[in-house]
Amino acid sequence: MSLDELKQKGNDCIKQKKYTEAIEFYTAALEVDPSSHAVYSNRSLAYNNIGDSDRALRDATKCLDLAPTFARGYLRKTVALNGLRKFEEAMVAAQEGYKLRGSDAISRECVAQWIKANQAIYRPLVESTLQEGLDLLPGGCLVISEEYLNIFLDALIYRAHLTKEVEPITRSLCRAFSELDRVLDLFGHCPCPYQLAWVECLKQASKINPSTARVQTEAIAALLTKSNQFASWLHTEVDPILYPVVRPIISLAMIAVAVRSISLNAVNSEQYVNQVACQACLPFFEKSILSSEQYAEQRLGIYKEFLEAWAVIAVKFTSEEVSFLEQSINKVEEYVQRC
Repeated sequence: MSLDELKQKGNDCIKQKKYTEAIEFYTAALEVDPSSHAVYSNRSLAYNNIGDSDRALRDATKCLDLAPTFARGYLRKTVALNGLRKFEEAMVAAQEGYKLRGSDAISRECVAQWIKANQAIYRPLVESTLQEGLDLLPGGCLVISEEYLNIFLDALIYRAHLTKEVEPITRSLCRAFSELDRVLDLFGHCPCPYQLAWVECLKQASKINPSTARVQTEAIAALLTKSNQFASWLHTEVDPILYPVVRPIISLAMIAVAVRSISLNAVNSEQYVNQVACQACLPFFEKSILSSEQYAEQRLGIYKEFLEAWAVIAVKFTSEEVSFLEQSINKVEEYVQRC
């Protein structure tokens, strides 16, 4: 039989999950043409499916030697490395496979294998660090690095301190967004141009005007503009295939803001700052990357802190504030009904 005939026979066996027979056909095909990278890739798939990760890795490596830009070869290599519990190497291979963008299906599977390897490394760290284990993490959170876990733990510590200080929150946000840029870079994605400006606007919006005891209108407008720009960039510029990796980091930033809101409400002061900060988070949940049922818990938490901040402001509302508050309450009710 010819190379193509033997390869097709192997492919048919793969579809029928007859992996050992598929390996025999692919081996025969390679005797006809030992330079066929596609056959090495397919035989690697068959080896992976019978749990022979060593041979699967050998074939995936040979495939990439013959065709260094063959994305599927990196996927096969990633699966084999995960099978061998070489998780850091698997993450690197998955990143390379994604960056080649062979197809959406291959890219999506590379990201899924990256997460599998990543969680094999960091899930035990979470379980050993958090007394309550993974139950302590809000829905949608995924600890993807030691730095991610440290930021989350710092936020929990900050929640226990009733302070008005804004510096800890800005530091947490800057650390979270550095983590975002690091992960985007791993997958060959450009960094976000809005995140640091958003943090600076949030910092400025935390300053109360002494004459009115309120946040300055200009600061609110600037913050909301940056919130919408940042949220829109995440929604339109980040590849949706990377959402499972990017969402948890944005979620971490929202947690940092929410934790400060809890502190401000607890000391019953500066509720305008709290209200504005929570308002700045809403675009990420309403029309951007966190508009997923995974983040329902966090979204409702942000709404809760937002509305509680309004409830304790002991001054007369302007008509614009009343209108905005009514709209926000309606959004909460609609969202709760959907959930």
